[in-house]
This record gives sequence, C-alpha cells and structure tokens, in this order.
Amino acid sequence: MGGSESLHRGAERTRHRARPASLVRVLRTCSLAALFVAPVASLACATHNSPPIVNSLSAERDVVLTSESCRLCCEAVDFDDDELTYVWSSTAGDVCGDGAAAVWTDPGSEGIYRVNVRVLDSNCDEAIAFVNIAVRANHPPCELTCSAKDQDNDELEFEWSAEAGLVTGVGAVVTWTAPDVVGLYEIVVVVATDTGDRTRGRWI
Repeated sequence: MGGSESLHRGAERTRHRARPASLVRVLRTCSLAALFVAPVASLACATHNSPPIVNSLSAERDVVLTSESCRLCCEAVDFDDDELTYVWSSTAGDVCGDGAAAVWTDPGSEGIYRVNVRVLDSNCDEAIAFVNIAVRANHPPCELTCSAKDQDNDELEFEWSAEAGLVTGVGAVVTWTAPDVVGLYEIVVVVATDTGDRTRGRWI
C-alpha cells in the first residue's frame, strides 16, 4: 500500500509540473485583461450630463379676451452647452412654438388654461415649465348717462369715478370699460353746481 500511495503522489506532482506553456500564457493574458477592464468601466460610469434648467416662462398677459392671442417666452440654460429643443403644448387652444418663443390662441371660451413647455437637450434630459392664462369674454364698453338739472339753472359739473375698470369721457355721458376680473363694481357720479352744492349718484 505504501508504495502505491507514493506512486500516486508522484504522478500528481508530475501533472502539475507538466502544465502546457500555452495554458500558462492564456491564464496570464486573462489576468491582465481583467486588470484593464475595471478602469474602463468606471470611466464610463463617471460621465455625467446636466439637464437643462428653465429660468423663466413668461406670458405677454395674464388675462386675454376670447379669440385673442398671447405671446410667450421661455428662458433656459444648459451647463453642458447642449443644443436645446422646445416642445410646446396647452390644455386647450392652439400654441405655435418657434424655439424659445411661442404664440398661444385661446379656445374662444372663458376659463383658465395652462401652456406647457418641455426643454430637452441632445441627451434627452429635460426640464418642464408651465404658465396659466385666464380668458374672459369680450364685453363691449358700457355707456353711462346721468340726467340731472338745477332749479336755479346753475351750470353743472359731473365727476365720475369707478371702483374698478376705466371711465372715459366728461359731462353727463361717459363710457365705462369693465376690468379683467368678473365681479360687481360701484360707479359713482358727483354732480356739483358752481355755488358748491353737490349731489351723489351711483351704479352697481
């Protein structure tokens, strides 16, 4: 038994010593390749792209009348100096964009509508912004007339004022243009004589 065991151990040592040179070269080559793969992979992972940033999105007006248009402008930057693409959309109405500028036409009905812009760089990273625009009906100006007379036939002066909106004209007949916000507003006229007598009237 002792002799057989010695022969077996000797054969094992012989096989280890007789490993072909080509196999050694292959193992060495694989080991060197493994050393160079890891740095390349870490360099690829280290590459980083900064997404664009929207600094502002502004509308020409916050309130427009039905069937009117409104210009919009988007200011955006990209710290990698990538070329930027602007994609415009809206919840209603029509929006026509040309790069960072766009024109939105309201849908013809009152309400509050959102205009969106997506800013994409060449790596498909993006930034999103939106602005709300209110639409109100186009009511024509209202003509107001104050009928007054003085028993002494004194000359009368009319002083008009409005809680909101715009009063134009002088004398007993003026025009009032309603404000952008729907509501109840008080319009006041004070009638005065050249002797200092005054009287006041109002509309709501």
